[in-house]
This record gives sequence, structure tokens and C-alpha cells, in this order.
Amino acid sequence: AGSTIISAAYSDCGAYYPPLSGQYSCTCGQIKYSNPSSGGDVAVQKPQFLKVIYRAAGTACSGGTSCAQVFQYRVLDANSNPIYLAGMTIQESVSDISGSCSGSMTDSSRWQTDSSGIMIDYDEIWICCSSSANCYQNWNQSFTVNGYPVIVVNGSQSGTHNAIKATCSNGNGTCPIVSPSP
Repeated sequence: AGSTIISAAYSDCGAYYPPLSGQYSCTCGQIKYSNPSSGGDVAVQKPQFLKVIYRAAGTACSGGTSCAQVFQYRVLDANSNPIYLAGMTIQESVSDISGSCSGSMTDSSRWQTDSSGIMIDYDEIWICCSSSANCYQNWNQSFTVNGYPVIVVNGSQSGTHNAIKATCSNGNGTCPIVSPSP
């Protein structure tokens, strides 16, 4: 929070009703008010946290052979208050991919927020496994909101990113383990 000067002005061309004539009349004598010396505290909200508000398991891949984790987030400010603003951009970034599964992981997505600061649509995380595969894949997932790096909050856990691990067992993908990590 800080202090600033806010200037405001008001003008009106009001209609009045003369009590004896019964007719409306318009006067264009402008009524003006301005007080540029008034000031006060201003709260500026900057994205600081991305909080999980919805988490569910679903199915993914051909034939539903894998479990998917589905997430929805809300943008919070530095005081953990929701930022009620439509059109904020949530950008996902995936890095440090490692493991024994073949193939590549690409899941860097972008979402917008609604007027409640909630992600429109869902972030879905899964791994599709080759037939009879037994392997694992790890990766990190981080986010920015309008270009600002944010901390991920999931229940009582928080961190700069999500650490994700997905496993294939006999060709079936288990639900990825997704945990905020420092």
C-alpha cells in the first residue's frame, strides 16, 4: 500500500422543473467540482500466488489407459486476496524433464482469467504410455501471471513450481503426483 493524490472532477448540465410552470426546462449552467489536493491510500494488487481451487482425476489417452490430474487455479495478490480481474494471462512453463519413458513432454499452455480471477478452462496433466511400458517421467511446472512469476499454492503446500511424477505400469498411466516444491 502507498499514498497518492487522486484528482477527480464532476460536471453536469442539469434539467430543472420550475414548480409553477409545469414545464421542464434545461439550463446549461455547468456545475463543476474539483479537488485535486485530496489523497489517500491506494491498494495495488500484483499477482503473487496461483491457488488450486479445483482438483480432480479423469482419464486420458486412447482407450482411457491413463489417469489425468485436472486443475483450476485462482490468481491471488501478495496478501492472498483474490484479484477480481478478467483477462489476466496465466502462462505455464515445463522444464527439467527426465525419466525412463520414451517420447517427449510438451505442455506449455496459456489461459485467461474470468472476472473472478479464476482460470478459464483447466490444466490437465497426464502421461500416455506405450503398450506394456514400465517407466516414469518427472518434470517441473511453473507459472507466470501477466509476466510475473507466481507461487503455486495447493492446500497447505506452496512452492515456486509443481514437481510432477507420472508412471507407466504395464502400459497404463497412473495419476501423476503433483506437488508444489520450493
